[in-house]
Amino acid sequence: MRRGLHRLFLLIALPVGLLCFLAYQLLLDSGGSCMQSVVPSTLKIADSISSSTSQIERSSTFGNFSYDNTLPLIFIGGFPRSGTTLIRAMLDAHPDIRCGEETRLLPRILGMRAHWKNEKVEWRRLIEAGVDDEV
Repeated sequence: MRRGLHRLFLLIALPVGLLCFLAYQLLLDSGGSCMQSVVPSTLKIADSISSSTSQIERSSTFGNFSYDNTLPLIFIGGFPRSGTTLIRAMLDAHPDIRCGEETRLLPRILGMRAHWKNEKVEWRRLIEAGVDDEV
């Protein structure tokens, strides 16, 4: 068993090490010119992004904001295991944003729709209401 693991390690590590060595040699032979062409353009992009964000910060008027019942709500939906928990945690970290608990609303609605579609009376009512197969 151990001999098989050693062989597997050698089969993977040797080609990876060889590729790293060849890439290093190529970088030395070129005198680092490939890095010199990439770094300045990356720095230019970073500078333009930071100047844009500073302009936005200067032009924004952050002050006391009054919340009332007339403001629209934002609904973000997704399927399980699609990253919605991460998005919710990131948004909830903002002091001006409040995220409610995660619900399983969409799968529940789709399950109810499948149940209603199997019952002829309910399906007829849904079609009369404009909810057909396209919705």
